[in-house]
Amino acid sequence: MTKKINCFLMMVAFLGLLVFSACNDETPAGDDVASDDTTSDDSTSDDTAADDSDDDSTSDDDDACTVRTWYIDSDGDGYGVDGTTQSACTKPTGYASNSTDCDDSNENVNPGQGEILNDSVDNNCNEEVDEVTIIDGYSYNAIEIIDGATGSIFTNPLKLAVDDDDTIYAADFNNDRITVIDSERNVTYITNDGGNYSGDITPVNFSSPRGVAVDNRGVLYIADSGNNRIVQLDSLQYLLGTTSSWGVSLSDLFGNGGIYDIGIDNSNDHPYVAGGLLVSYDNSLQPLTAFEDLTGCYGMGVGSDGLIYAINSVDAGGGNWSSTVKVFDASDDNLTPETSIATIGESADLGFAYDVTTDSDGSIYVSDSDNNRIVVFDELGEMLGSIENFLNPDDNSAETFSYPTDVAIGTNGNAYVMDHDNNRIVVFEKTLAE
Repeated sequence: MTKKINCFLMMVAFLGLLVFSACNDETPAGDDVASDDTTSDDSTSDDTAADDSDDDSTSDDDDACTVRTWYIDSDGDGYGVDGTTQSACTKPTGYASNSTDCDDSNENVNPGQGEILNDSVDNNCNEEVDEVTIIDGYSYNAIEIIDGATGSIFTNPLKLAVDDDDTIYAADFNNDRITVIDSERNVTYITNDGGNYSGDITPVNFSSPRGVAVDNRGVLYIADSGNNRIVQLDSLQYLLGTTSSWGVSLSDLFGNGGIYDIGIDNSNDHPYVAGGLLVSYDNSLQPLTAFEDLTGCYGMGVGSDGLIYAINSVDAGGGNWSSTVKVFDASDDNLTPETSIATIGESADLGFAYDVTTDSDGSIYVSDSDNNRIVVFDELGEMLGSIENFLNPDDNSAETFSYPTDVAIGTNGNAYVMDHDNNRIVVFEKTLAE
């Protein structure tokens, strides 16, 4: 009997131990229940977050925090994207405080990156791909910016020319002078009260010069608009003469202050003057031929092939302009639009175009000032593309033009763009695209 009682007590003790263990187990017995919709983790989390938020707004506890939104950052570059977010006081692992990334699978693509050229990727997330422009298999890469933003170099510059030594001559309209920037980028000026003068010729006093050109001999031709004349200086900047000193009046053709541009045919050193009309002169600045029907010519260029390229702009009303480029054979004695051999740009939607030039490859460049771009055509007049965006070579930031008024091609093949409203010159290197 005693043995039976002892066995019974031992069994009771054993069962009690089981009950005690079940009640104190670390794993909740209700895990399956917790997955029910009415008591889900999400509901519990939301309630807790709401409670925490309420507590934050009313609690005076020292450890209170501000709940904010964090954005998924899958590539760990510090820039997140919209879509998956978390609300928390501190940054969760794998999240970022912003949603500015444009490729969250690539740590090398984000707003903090510089643009990598020619890789067809928007590396810096500015919605521009390869700010270097690739046109017809060539890259146009900005390699230098000559900045006159402070007005110390030029103010309101319009046209420029580049000689064989990579010296730049800029028509500094507001300062009544020609700015000279040599290949080492030293700056000097041909001004009203300086320069070299030969014989008894009156020193030059420029007034609002708009255009400048240099021929193969280094002779400078300056469209001195305010004085309504062409000024000719030799390679040492000694005054050779002016249209006024040689008895040639420009007022009869261009009116007062109407000359805008000048270009040189290096095959015969004949200059061409544009100002509504286009007129050719001999190398003594005596007029030869007037392009009388080019009533909207404000820029021109002479190709190495001897062809004349003349801007013809038409006022379309309402402040809008439409431009084309008329092409002429320089040997033609009757140079009017009716006898031009080609018209370029009819389908390019050119606004007011300030100038045109060509390079040794036969490409034609038009300064489409109204549309803030340089438009490139092939030698047959087909539009190849346009230069609008570029990388600043100093800090790799994305840049654009503001009313470019001229482009000149150096003997090194570089393109020099007068970025008028930004008071600077942007130099592009043209190379075969990789």
